[in-house]
Amino acid sequence: MIYSLLNRVALACASAGFAIASFLTIAHASNMPLPCGGSGGCDRVAQDPSSYYMGIPVSGFGMAAYAVLIVAGAFRIKGFQLRISSFVGLMVSLMGVVLSGVLTYHSITKIHATCLWCLGSAAMMVLSAVAYLATPKASEGIKDEGKPISALPWAIVPVLIVAAIATFGGVSKPVPPDLSAIDLNKVSYAALADSSRPLGQATAPVTIVEFSDLMCPACQQMHQRLMMFLIHNNGKVRLMFHHFPMVKFEGHEQAQYAAELSEQLNPDDFWGFVSKVYGQEERPDRAALDKLFASFKGKRLRTADAAHEKVVNDIKIGTDLGVTQTPTYILFIDKKPVAKASSVDIKDVIRRPEFAKIFTARAPKKS
Repeated sequence: MIYSLLNRVALACASAGFAIASFLTIAHASNMPLPCGGSGGCDRVAQDPSSYYMGIPVSGFGMAAYAVLIVAGAFRIKGFQLRISSFVGLMVSLMGVVLSGVLTYHSITKIHATCLWCLGSAAMMVLSAVAYLATPKASEGIKDEGKPISALPWAIVPVLIVAAIATFGGVSKPVPPDLSAIDLNKVSYAALADSSRPLGQATAPVTIVEFSDLMCPACQQMHQRLMMFLIHNNGKVRLMFHHFPMVKFEGHEQAQYAAELSEQLNPDDFWGFVSKVYGQEERPDRAALDKLFASFKGKRLRTADAAHEKVVNDIKIGTDLGVTQTPTYILFIDKKPVAKASSVDIKDVIRRPEFAKIFTARAPKKS
């Protein structure tokens, strides 16, 4: 009876783990924000480079591991190849425990965030390993006393529970900030293009103008998403970056200094500097910013005085448009302003039909 129960626990854990890993993989592929109980840690962990291996989300490897555990669990319940299925299940679950432990340690000590979904997956691996370790005599021919069909609920119910949590378990959706001060009728594409730091093809039908603060946590979280979005939609979207340092806010005191350093750099070094600043675990102080700046050896685009003037001009442009918080986005289609958004609602804006038909179309052929 105990053996039968442990078999079903192992199957249930494998099914739940597979559902969690599948949800995380889909979220990675679609750039979908993760419900995380209000902490925001799930997205921070998902955006960290440690969440990928060889360009593949780590959760994808988790799916494969849990698929093996599901098969091994089904074989044990069926009484088929007990020795092999027990050994494979034990080895895969133990390796999963080790890898989950390493990733959890990294997220806590390096990213300073925790992902509830990742912790849930780690728990499923631990319970799976315990179930296999608790039945060492399975290889000696002990058979499951229950009927195989009775194990189906143990495989299906965990999947339904995870699906319900993924669908309804998030916190209430944040309310987007008031951007009513920005009048799209007064927005000039040419003026914004002339003063921006662009990334992406100039012929792209969609342009996202960003007003950002290099010390802004929300901007930091959005940066990696935007970079991935540009890669996934190469040729369809262009980013035009403007500085809007919010130096009056606590923790943002070095925002303008960081912006002015970045504006001295050539285009390639500029984006490298911005990514490194946003990639810091803690907001860098002036000494850390100077060290980052010195690491870029390319030809300087501007003097320090000219960079200061550029940042001041960016602030004036944003203020004149009605920008009051970061990040703020203004979106264009064929150089015509069609929407404005914040980090809270930009994903919903991009899902609108006028944008969706562009991003779902085939990429333009290179000439």
